[in-house]
Amino acid sequence: MRFRIKIDLEAGILEVEGTEELVREVFSEFWAKRSESKGPEEGRSSNKRSATTRREEPPMKKVSTTRSPSRRMEAIKNLDLVGGGKKESLSDMVERLKPKSNFERNLIFVHYVSEVCGIESVTSDHVYTCYYVTAGMKIPAHLRQSLWDTSARRGWLDTASLEDISITTPGINYLEHDMSAGATPISLPTLWWKTPWRPS
Repeated sequence: MRFRIKIDLEAGILEVEGTEELVREVFSEFWAKRSESKGPEEGRSSNKRSATTRREEPPMKKVSTTRSPSRRMEAIKNLDLVGGGKKESLSDMVERLKPKSNFERNLIFVHYVSEVCGIESVTSDHVYTCYYVTAGMKIPAHLRQSLWDTSARRGWLDTASLEDISITTPGINYLEHDMSAGATPISLPTLWWKTPWRPS
């Protein structure tokens, strides 16, 4: 579960995002250092302030663990996921690699859109479309969170921006070596340099 805290002490903003333990630790250290910087004289004078004029310390607010989407995701109508008869279709790739979790499906979909379709900036809409058109595939109830979790828990995707999702080195290794183990080998765009050259 991820938490986020944002404090604005007269524009001296402190913003932290992460696990509950991390947020609480950073928050505690911040207030401890802030209290030390006041000094004993300032601390005594602050106790003399009236209740009406004393400024209260801002409470630490618990933030929702899911990030609110700014818009609803939509299927991209002109996205070619059948390979045009020249490349492996998305359905065939899913059948060949047999993903067992949404983490693995997210990895396959980002790979297919990026490498097979040749799209440089893969978005959450592209991944949504892959789920939408793949037969028998349920779309995750919280797809954006699923993509973030694929990054945070597996490290396979870079989701710093859901408008530009990319596969990390651990993701490439898992796709090419772990998921592909035992699968029928084919010539994938990312593996072209491993295919022996033969004269035509």
